[in-house]
Amino acid sequence: MSEDSWQAAKLLPTSGLHDTRERRRRAGSALMAVLGAVPDFARALTQRLGAPAGPVRTFTRAEQPGGLLRVTRGHRTWTALVEVYTDAERPEPVARRGHDALVTISATGPGLAEPGGHHLTWTEVLCEALAQHEHLAVPEPGQAWLLGELIHYLRHPDSGALVPVEVSPSWQAAREALAAGTLRGTDPVAHQVALHFEELLRFAALTADAVPALSRRQLADRAAHLRAQAVRLAGRGLLTGRIRQPGRSGVVEVVADLRAGQVRCHVDVEAPREGRPSTRVSWLVRQLAQAPDTLHLECFCPQDATTGRCALLREVRANPSALIADPRREPRSFRVEADYPVGEGSFAAALLDAVPGFHRDVTRHLRAGTAPPQRARDIPDQLTSSWAATVRPATGPH
Repeated sequence: MSEDSWQAAKLLPTSGLHDTRERRRRAGSALMAVLGAVPDFARALTQRLGAPAGPVRTFTRAEQPGGLLRVTRGHRTWTALVEVYTDAERPEPVARRGHDALVTISATGPGLAEPGGHHLTWTEVLCEALAQHEHLAVPEPGQAWLLGELIHYLRHPDSGALVPVEVSPSWQAAREALAAGTLRGTDPVAHQVALHFEELLRFAALTADAVPALSRRQLADRAAHLRAQAVRLAGRGLLTGRIRQPGRSGVVEVVADLRAGQVRCHVDVEAPREGRPSTRVSWLVRQLAQAPDTLHLECFCPQDATTGRCALLREVRANPSALIADPRREPRSFRVEADYPVGEGSFAAALLDAVPGFHRDVTRHLRAGTAPPQRARDIPDQLTSSWAATVRPATGPH
């Protein structure tokens, strides 16, 4: 029998997932097992729940999809009840039953607001797993392999962990309020759009094997981060986010411009340190051989931002000097930007097209001029194309 008909053996098989309860049970069991085996991954999640730093032990029960987290530090023991949901299930109110925290993990919907309650989406769990996988791949290959198996399982369409993104009507309401000049950062609609943008950005990042690039302050106080997004939306009509791809340099800036009706993505790349300015521009253009002509390129020079130029890729392909304002100035870095109009569709659809599209056309080809080519770490059996189809939102003028 030919080996081509065989597939790599997986620790967490996706076959036999016949109903939602079975998917809930398997996803919960897999997550609890990996949390108990990968301390850094467990700490990254439990820290967000207010748990002390210490060894993490995990437990499951046959009748409960999810389990129990227990963290011990000195004489203190912290416990959390974990409830998991898959597919389009909505979390149900559950009492903490004497535990320090209740953790709900689901594929959709905002978190529970009850005291002591914490909500995570599977996209948040996946983003954290990808980030930890990058750090552990070399020093802890065994733990990295376990994380890779969990990533593979949760990304598979049959796991029920990732479902189509719901299009929020708040986007259209926000656009109308912006046009009328009545939107304020304290309005509930501004907060709802900011929250939905963060969810969409996580989905979009995962389709490009990337993770949101949040600062320590944003990670520590997500409520303040959402308030800042709502204020920026009301004041400038913009929602902004940053994503990075593990194993690659450069951070992609993503901007949803509700006034202009478009999504913009850009990345800055360091220029080579040697060669004439036009030669360094040609170095960039060669890496963008498969990119569309409509990309915007911008050149930055040290100590004098006014000496650079901005031009379309088609112009620079024909004449690399079109990006150089002063040949006596050496380019320090280049910015590559693409615009994605929303048109008659939704911002959700535009965002989910823009981020993987920018990766396909731009970031996967780019490398810094002062570093050798970098290769993103492989996630076992990537399912980007098939999985991305499961998170396509409904279209409409939102």
